Amino acid sequence: MVFDVRILAPAAGLVGALAAVILFVLLLRQPAGTEKMRAIAEDIRAGAMTFLKAQFARAGIFLVVIAALVAFFLGPWLAFTFALGGLSTALIGWFGLSVSTRANVRTSEAARSTGAQAALRSSLNSAAAIGLFTSSIPLIVIGGLFYFFDTNGKNFASVVAGFSLGASAIALYARLGGGIFSTAADIGSDLAGKVDRGIPEDDARNPGVIADSVGDNVGGIAGMGADIFESFVGAIVAAVVLASFLPEQVIRSRFGGVDSDLLMGLPLFLVVIGLGASLFATLVANVTRKLSASKAVIVVEFVALLSFLGASLGLLLSGGYTLNIFYSVVIGAVSGYVIGKIIQIYTNGGTPRSVAEAARSGVATNFMAGLAAGFESASWPLIVIAAAIVGSYLCAGAFGISLAAVGMLATIAMIMTLDSYGPITDNASGIAEMANLGADVREITDELDTLGNRTATIGKGFSVAAATMTSLSLFLAFEQALHARGVASSTSVAEPKVFAGILAGALIVLFVSSVTIKAVARAAAKVVVEIRRQFREIPGLLNGTGTPDNSRCIQISAEAALKEMNLPVIIAVVAPILVGKLAGPDALGGLLVGAIVTGVSLGLFMSNSGGIWASARRLVELGSVAGERRGSRTHQATVIGDSVGDPMKDTAGPALNILIKVMAIVSLLIVPLI
Repeated sequence: MVFDVRILAPAAGLVGALAAVILFVLLLRQPAGTEKMRAIAEDIRAGAMTFLKAQFARAGIFLVVIAALVAFFLGPWLAFTFALGGLSTALIGWFGLSVSTRANVRTSEAARSTGAQAALRSSLNSAAAIGLFTSSIPLIVIGGLFYFFDTNGKNFASVVAGFSLGASAIALYARLGGGIFSTAADIGSDLAGKVDRGIPEDDARNPGVIADSVGDNVGGIAGMGADIFESFVGAIVAAVVLASFLPEQVIRSRFGGVDSDLLMGLPLFLVVIGLGASLFATLVANVTRKLSASKAVIVVEFVALLSFLGASLGLLLSGGYTLNIFYSVVIGAVSGYVIGKIIQIYTNGGTPRSVAEAARSGVATNFMAGLAAGFESASWPLIVIAAAIVGSYLCAGAFGISLAAVGMLATIAMIMTLDSYGPITDNASGIAEMANLGADVREITDELDTLGNRTATIGKGFSVAAATMTSLSLFLAFEQALHARGVASSTSVAEPKVFAGILAGALIVLFVSSVTIKAVARAAAKVVVEIRRQFREIPGLLNGTGTPDNSRCIQISAEAALKEMNLPVIIAVVAPILVGKLAGPDALGGLLVGAIVTGVSLGLFMSNSGGIWASARRLVELGSVAGERRGSRTHQATVIGDSVGDPMKDTAGPALNILIKVMAIVSLLIVPLI
């Protein structure tokens, strides 16, 4: 069976990647609209690809330097897998942008020439291509590594952690760079366009709208894809490493008639099943063409979850595994689904309406209502996460927690499909506005965009929940690695070093949050100044006869993102090394605990608050708040609230998810050095 998974995992990954490429080719065969639509889309694509190349060129320098250090201190194979993880993240970002920057205009054209159903299929299948590719690459690479490192699974476990570190480090670059670019362009465009001039979102007169559309892709596609991908890899690696530490007698007595190699192969089997379930759900979505957009998304999500759980049960029973393993997988999969729904309810239900109503009194009351709602909305996911941790631990110990993380992310293809759908439809709606396609087309794209905003919250929910479970699993692997080397460690808060480490972990989370939000503020201020300058100096720009300089806003956002994204990555890598070497394993364990608890809580709060403010703004713009309309004081208050929430939900909050995982995997890898 171990041999089978070494063959099956890469084979399944190749099938999934092929399916993604086929969907991409089918997308390219769709018409791309009028000359004006194609010109707008090409500006977006060129801006996104130019930024991606510059971003990964900077990240590549970091990758080479760290790989050299890893090779010197920890061995060449770890350096090789580290580089492989970073390159895989870059490949996923490139493919995601290649799809999304071509899917946007084709979705607009489908809405214009055919109708809502065609536009839905175009956007959903394009998002599915991104999701399938994201889930297939880890199967190909990790399965290939499992095959390469001979018949001894222990060798595999000893080097595969490098792949996770490479993926996490470059993902942090992608998330930070994409988030800063996206948020700066969005805020600048909103403040200088909506608030200052009272013009609609995505109005072609606004010099920042192309930069905003570029940001949707580099942040919402490349950045989010890297985030989910590295969580996925981290969950698999943590499960493999924890399985490698379990004695054979414990495995046979607790998990059925299997050995350690079979147990280490189990996460890959589960991921293969998750990929198959996602492919099946994509097929169902294409067969059920009469469903509305919202119902189609619900069906896809539900079909993927149920088919994954059903097939997993069959695998475990046929393989002789005990049911406690299955229960851990169920807990992870269901808790991820529940957290996504909780966040969706808070960010799209009655809560945003109450925040929009509070905005009638002004900006201050809008802020207070949004903050209160954000704090409240973060509490329920934390309860679910805590229950999932306890439940999975009772089922199968520390290994059960790692399996819950794998179960939560096994259907990553569908998670990424639902998340990528949002930026694609957002861009499609913007192109429809900028190309003046008419109210009937804009009605279709706006409906798809509204749904995309809801599905994006599912991805954010999974991202936070997965970050918690994966980080905890990696922390437990770190503890096991210490014990395996005979290093005594303690995480009791009664130990001064541990408590100091906890505070240091919280400090790092708070400091990185400050750094990222300041970076967005500086970049957004420059974009606002530039847009105001163009409105002031370019003749006829506001009445539609002048031509905006879109490239300048793209350049400002890109320069700021490339400049500001380095410090948090350096902190995430260096802090665990310094603490581990100078203060010892107890302090390092405390550092991880403090970072995980603070990072997850603050990440949830920031992501949810930003989502609530964004939904409140959309309610006013859609005319859903009685007596309010675009350009009113209430609308301006919600736009400002949304602008405050943007760096929280799109930059600082998501960056924390990756930060805590980078710190955990670095700690695991440096165990031989402390």
